[in-house]
Amino acid sequence: MPRPHVTPCRVSRVVALALVGGAAALAVFAFIFGNEAGYLRSILAVGSSVPPDAIFFATTGSVAFVVLVAGLMLATWLLLAPLRSLFACAGAWSIVAVGTTLWILGEPAARLHAYGTSAIPVPLAPVAIFLGAIASFCLAASLVGWILTPAKRTWLEATPPGGRLTMPPPTHQA
Repeated sequence: MPRPHVTPCRVSRVVALALVGGAAALAVFAFIFGNEAGYLRSILAVGSSVPPDAIFFATTGSVAFVVLVAGLMLATWLLLAPLRSLFACAGAWSIVAVGTTLWILGEPAARLHAYGTSAIPVPLAPVAIFLGAIASFCLAASLVGWILTPAKRTWLEATPPGGRLTMPPPTHQA
């Protein structure tokens, strides 16, 4: 019987690659807003209070970093064991990543452009378009993985056969 071309393990690799791509885009957001927060803190005189925008930019960078880390963790878990629940979490991550991007392109990006003080290494819009495309792809691939994966699989059943520890065959020695 020929094996089907689309298996949960293959789909998990595709979803993991999409998660890593989305995490890379979120890393750009975290880097830009972390740098801007650091820059605003550096221009203050010693002893003066931190401007609210520096805190806001630091929070924006932290939110992007948390979503980034969640994506990388999901990618690792999906490569170890393609479970139906992990495909559902990857789909939910895609929605959260798009929501985070839309939020970042709203008020944080407007405040960043209002300052015009830092040199932004890349424009935010192309990064957001890339993240939106990769998150949509991840959502579609996660849905395919969720459909292909049997519902009642345990972690050990989902691990690839080469990753399992097996006992040697019994010997019939007395």
